[in-house]
Amino acid sequence: MVDLHSHILFQADDGPATFEESLMMLEQAMKQGITQLISTSHAHKGALNVSKEDVFDKLALLRHHIEQQNWDLKVFEGHEITISENTVEHVINHDVLTLANSQYALIELPSGHLPHYTLSTFHGLLEAGYTPIIAHPERQQNIIQDANVLEQFVRSGMLAQLTTGAILGKYGKRVEKAAFELLDRQLIHFIGTDAHDLERRHFDLERAISVLEKRGFADYAALLLENNEAVLRNQPVEVLEPEQPSKKRWWLRR
Repeated sequence: MVDLHSHILFQADDGPATFEESLMMLEQAMKQGITQLISTSHAHKGALNVSKEDVFDKLALLRHHIEQQNWDLKVFEGHEITISENTVEHVINHDVLTLANSQYALIELPSGHLPHYTLSTFHGLLEAGYTPIIAHPERQQNIIQDANVLEQFVRSGMLAQLTTGAILGKYGKRVEKAAFELLDRQLIHFIGTDAHDLERRHFDLERAISVLEKRGFADYAALLLENNEAVLRNQPVEVLEPEQPSKKRWWLRR
């Protein structure tokens, strides 16, 4: 399986503190059935900013160890780009990294209110030939309150990545409910762990897929994983037509 969103670089952002912890995270990822993952350190997020040079330097050390140990794992470079009025310029000038050097750019929105330049930034990226992927929309307050906000983005050409922890209830009932509503409305296109450490925010992709399968989303889960792989190949992904929420909302039952 492919994990689209992870923070595995040591002494970089709010991920692992040491090289050894990074390696243990990679071992954990493999135990979860992950064979390929994208390292998406924060870009343009204040003190958590990680330069692309730092990304390549630290990934080189991890890749060397992976090769030495003959692990069945490939790691790719990327950034989780905090949206700003300069995001389009940063992406076009290659100041930040897209996902595995593809046309897809992982964009983080503020958890509170959306900035006034959100839609214009997304349109600017699309016009420049890049496809914005909204990271963990289920944790964004405007979207939690009204899924139609995300539907507007999706119908305008944006895509969205759900976090495994939301499916597993790690961010509370409100976020879990939002996650399943977005799935029910077919507004999600990718899945990622957003792994930061070994315990609280760890690699749990296999477990999340199992939950989705048990709660009636087996086909959708397979599509999300296929779309993850398509990003690595820089190929188009399958986008389902957004739907209105199910009246019975059976997916809320455990």
